[in-house]
Amino acid sequence: MKKEHIVENFSLPSSLIIQTVLFFVLIIAALVPNMKQMQLSTRSLQEVRAQTALVEQAVNDRINAQEDVLELDNRTILDDAILKENDIIIFIEQFESAAEKANIDHILRFKTEERKKEKTLSIIPITIQANGELPDILKFIEEIEILNIYINPTSVSLKTDLIDEKKQELFIEAYSYWEAL
Repeated sequence: MKKEHIVENFSLPSSLIIQTVLFFVLIIAALVPNMKQMQLSTRSLQEVRAQTALVEQAVNDRINAQEDVLELDNRTILDDAILKENDIIIFIEQFESAAEKANIDHILRFKTEERKKEKTLSIIPITIQANGELPDILKFIEEIEILNIYINPTSVSLKTDLIDEKKQELFIEAYSYWEAL
C-alpha cells in the first residue's frame, strides 16, 4: 500500500502541472490575437497622432502667416519697408547692390502670377538663387537682412556645388510685401 500511495502523490502533481500548462496555453492562445490587435491599434494611434501634429503645425503656420499680415498692416512699424508695387526697380536695385557687395552671382524671380491681395497689401512670392563661396553667401544673407524691404522667407536651402566644392548654392523662397496700387 505504501507504493500505491506514493504513485498517487505523483499523479496528483503531474495532472496539476498538465492543467497549469493547458491553462497557460489557453491564455496565450486567447491573448496573442488580442496583442496583435493592440499593436495594430497602437500603430494606428501613432499615425493619427502624427497626422494631428501635422495639422496642428499647418494651423499654427496659417495663424502665424495671418499674424504677419496683420502686423504688416500696422503702418507705423513697416511704412518704409513696404514699397509700392510700381517701385519694383528699387527692390531689384537693392538686391543687385547686396549681391555686388557680397561678390556673388544671383537670380531674383518674381512669381507675379501667384500674387495675392490682403487689405492694402499685395503679396508676391519670390525666389532668390545665389552662387558663391560660403563666406560670400553669408555676406549676401547679411546684406539682404539690412535692406529696407520686407520679405518673409518660407524656405531656405544651401547645398554644395557638384563641380566646384568651394562654391555653395543658396535657394530662398519668400513672400515679398508691397503697397497695393
